[in-house]
Amino acid sequence: IVQDAVGQVGSSAASTDLTDTFATDVANWWTVGHNGNNPVVWYGEENYEFYDAATALQPVANLERINAVWAADPTHVWIAGSENDATGTLPKIYFSANTTEAEDNPAGVTWTAIAPAGAKTIGGIFGAAGDTTGAWVVGTNAGDLPVIWRCTSSTCGAGTVLNNAAGIGGKG
Repeated sequence: IVQDAVGQVGSSAASTDLTDTFATDVANWWTVGHNGNNPVVWYGEENYEFYDAATALQPVANLERINAVWAADPTHVWIAGSENDATGTLPKIYFSANTTEAEDNPAGVTWTAIAPAGAKTIGGIFGAAGDTTGAWVVGTNAGDLPVIWRCTSSTCGAGTVLNNAAGIGGKG
């Protein structure tokens, strides 16, 4: 059952592009995507009910997509996506410490926007189970080189280019 803020099954599900899902355990999981320029973040729980956790993100005027989600635990959730403006694509990470509020108070779920320095694209996000200090984000920089960033709840590090010269990804 997918429910919105008032417990109604969403009517626009046919135009929603779901792109990723992640669970910390059988009782807590998240599914993300977008519907036009509205981000979609559903928080699910063990009774197979999902709640809208994206109310505070809607609408992001220039949203291109939400493409990944990762959670250290039920109160440390990161999502990755991108926005467009006159200068091009702006990759963004969003962090929330209270997505579980979606069941009782969807408007109370808060998100912090974080921009990885020099990012051109973001392809994924992941971390170690239970590591509430941050997540790892992979993507590319302006030179189309693969980069990994370490992001906390409020910022991302400078990023590390992954290349053969550094001994990563094959023989250098």
